[in-house]
Amino acid sequence: MKIAFDPQIFSLQPYGGISRYFVETATRLAGLPDTEVSVLAFAHLNAYLAAAPQGAVVGRSIPVLPQAARFILARVNVALARGWLARHPVDIVHETYYSPRPLLRSGKTKSVVTVLDMIHEKFPSLSAGSNRVAAEKRAAIERADHIICISENTRRDLIECLGVAPERTSVVLLGFSLQVSAALPPTAPPELGGAPYVLFVGKRGDYKNFRTLLRAYAASTNIRKDFLLVCFGDQPFSQSELSAARDLGIAPERLRHFRGSDDQLALFYRHAALFVYPSRYEGFGIPPLEAMSFDCPVICSNTSSLPEVVGNAARTFDPDDADALRVAMEAVLGQPGLADELRQRGRRRVALFSWDECARQTRAVYASLLNP
Repeated sequence: MKIAFDPQIFSLQPYGGISRYFVETATRLAGLPDTEVSVLAFAHLNAYLAAAPQGAVVGRSIPVLPQAARFILARVNVALARGWLARHPVDIVHETYYSPRPLLRSGKTKSVVTVLDMIHEKFPSLSAGSNRVAAEKRAAIERADHIICISENTRRDLIECLGVAPERTSVVLLGFSLQVSAALPPTAPPELGGAPYVLFVGKRGDYKNFRTLLRAYAASTNIRKDFLLVCFGDQPFSQSELSAARDLGIAPERLRHFRGSDDQLALFYRHAALFVYPSRYEGFGIPPLEAMSFDCPVICSNTSSLPEVVGNAARTFDPDDADALRVAMEAVLGQPGLADELRQRGRRRVALFSWDECARQTRAVYASLLNP
């Protein structure tokens, strides 16, 4: 079986959950018998592709470009991919994002697209550029021979929002991984001076719901006094976020932001007193599993796919209720026995998710298209 992954996401993301998913899946597919993988990333920005198997990547890395230039790069790479596929026919093309135009001109090649979530359709006001992304996603879905959904919740939302026939869809759950290069230091991140902390990871705007966490943190005198609130990833705090924190009575030194490698993120997970994931909507939600894998107790929203992912291994709350979040935080931070129980459940939960299984199920989807 010959499989090609298109260049879109590798032109857009130096790092990020979507590109990690495709690199992890492509890497493991390349290791399966009778499977040939080509990642068409002619001029790419993506750091994860450096770990792909030798010969799998068609292209090379270039310096990171400004956001606007990345969309131009993506269009150029898609045009190059059309030419490459005309010279090198494959059995399956897996689109890595939502292109408004088809990659394939003709032939017997089957196309697959992965739907990651339906946030733009269900909550257009919560995400910038929703109308454009929704239109391009619909075009990609309509022309695809099959659609992979990364959770059962995403599949239900896809069928509900776009009326897609259920038989055109399959659910393939994601794995999770951090590219940790060495044993983690036994001590907490030195930047914090040994202070205990609550951890938030990833983007903070729109539906990620960081402002509700700010309100919950500010509402708890004990948590605000005893624990820092640490954010890892995304951009430094905006003036709007800093003003909101100040208006809530959060001292500037209690709110910290860091960015860095997977090694650094793993260290922050390992030593956090609690990981909080207040997102209003997720197609899957990898960070809670990452936190569990480093023995960090987790609380998260009780909406969308998150209950499906965390099972009974996390304390959940209504993401629109800051007081419910405060109560959940106080319960875990104030009861060592509950925190330890969540750690134990988390260890069992993460064992159910792996990139190896994701790749195996993905290949089974491809095979069903070629041998109906």
